[in-house]
This record gives sequence, structure tokens and C-alpha cells, in this order.
Amino acid sequence: MEDYFVQIKLKSNLYTPMAGDTLWGMLCWMIVYDPKYGEEILTEILEKSQTEPQFLVSSAFPAGKIPLPFIPSKRKKDFPFDYKYIKKVKKIKYIKTTLFQKYRDNFSIEAIQKELVEELQKQEKEVKLTQKIDKYLPHNSINRLTGMTQETGGLYFSKIILPPEMVLDIYVSVQTEYKQIIQDAFHKMAEYGFGKDSSTGGGHFDILKDFGKSDLLNNQKNYSYGMSISPFVPKEEDPKEMFYQLFPRFGKIGTGLGENNIFKKPLLMMSPGTFIKKCSKKYAGCLISNVHNDSKIKHSAYSRIVGFTYNENDQS
Repeated sequence: MEDYFVQIKLKSNLYTPMAGDTLWGMLCWMIVYDPKYGEEILTEILEKSQTEPQFLVSSAFPAGKIPLPFIPSKRKKDFPFDYKYIKKVKKIKYIKTTLFQKYRDNFSIEAIQKELVEELQKQEKEVKLTQKIDKYLPHNSINRLTGMTQETGGLYFSKIILPPEMVLDIYVSVQTEYKQIIQDAFHKMAEYGFGKDSSTGGGHFDILKDFGKSDLLNNQKNYSYGMSISPFVPKEEDPKEMFYQLFPRFGKIGTGLGENNIFKKPLLMMSPGTFIKKCSKKYAGCLISNVHNDSKIKHSAYSRIVGFTYNENDQS
């Protein structure tokens, strides 16, 4: 399995978070919609993925950043900096990739937190002008009987996840034989749009960096600790020692499938940033079946693992 880096720039509002499992599902649809490949190729990929993933895709992260691993930090009284920064630091979800790489061979959550506080202190001294972004986009509801907009109470609102011009990083791992297929699927998704309101222009993007080599995912065999970069569900043989955050996933599928039921069964998944001990594999998780009445429908609960070396003595 080869590792690649994709960077995208939004051309329009994004209304659906680009989580790794959702991106994976969307890429599957793009394979089906592409006349060069179609459902036959997707079925082949899904069958092989039951035992080993044929392609993995991370969640989309702010450009130049990755998740901060869920490593337990020191107790409040042991923090080496002003108390007013404790809550601010704990709310930080992403760190610069360069900061992660700096401490990768001797990962210290305390050293990283110290640098994050220094960055917060620097920001406090700077005067910043930020553009206010509307967080919701209004739409007219359509009366299904008349085909016209409703006269009163006819507005509904789509929450804007990210605005245009935002640049995002995505990491992809793929078996060599399917690399071109997944690359083509990314290009088709850029044109088709991702997620909610794609038919009215939402979720469209340009590809700035197209399947370049990824330094971040190299040399996993040299590390015994790891971090997930997409939502996943561990399988029985995965490492048992983890620090994580859980969230419920209420998945959907395309309309017109699965006996007209667009909803998958709920799943409880681990968020990107899950800290995994004694992990030397490139990935964790599984492909989940039985998430819908239609047995052909699957849900990707795999995640690529980013390796690093961690000093257990740093944990308190």
C-alpha cells in the first residue's frame, strides 16, 4: 500500500464535514458513476477490503495541520504555564504538521503544549482583522403539491461548515493496482461536489496537490505508537490500549437504494486523533457489514495510523 498527499481548495461553501469515512463512501460512489469503472470494480474493491483495506482516506484537516493525539496531559496543578491558558490549550484539536514532526521521535505532550501556549501568547500581542462569515445559508422550501415556494414559514437553513478559499489536507493510502482509480475518483468528486447541497453548488473544490508522496506516513515500522487520522472502529486483533473520544455516526446512502431507506444503522466510532499503544501496523479498524437491510452496503471503519515514539514517563 502506497501513501499519498492530496491538498484541495474549496470553491464554494462546504455543508458536510469531510470525515474520512464519509470521504471514503463518496469516492466509492464516484467509482460507480465513472463509466470506465462502474459497480463491478467497486464490488471487487469491497470484497478484498473485507480482509485488508484496498484504499484508506483520512479526514480533511486545515492546511499544514494534523490532529493533536488524545494523550492524557498533566494534572492542572502540574501545568508549567499560566492557568488561563489551560482551557484554551485543551480546546486545540489540530497542531502544525511541522510541530508533530519536530517531536515525532520523542513525542512529549508537555513540550507541545508549551509551544502552543507560546503561540497563543504571540497571537494576543498581534492585532488581527478577521472577516465575519455567515454560518448559515437560507433556502426556500418547496411545496410538494404546487411545486412553488411556500408563502410563509418557507425558509430552512444549511449550516456552513467551511467557506470558499479554505485549503485542506487529505492523506490517501492505496494498493498500487487501484491508485489510478482512486485518483480519478477524487477528480470526479471535485467536479460533482461533496456532501449536502452539492447539486446546488456546495462542496466543490480544486485539487492543488494531486497524489504527491507523503512524508508524514513514512516509516511506520520504526514506531511503536500511533494516531488515527480518520474515524474508525477497532477489530478484535487491534491493540487494546488506546486513548480516544467516541462519537455516534448516523450514516446515509444514496437515494433510491436499499428499499428506499437512506439511513444506515448507527455506529459508535473513535475520532481522529485516537492514541494507540503498541501499534506497528499501518492501519487499524475494519470494513463493517450489516449496517443496512441491503447486504451490499458497507461502511468503512478503517484508519491509517501515523506512527511516532512516545515516552511513557511523560504520561501522568
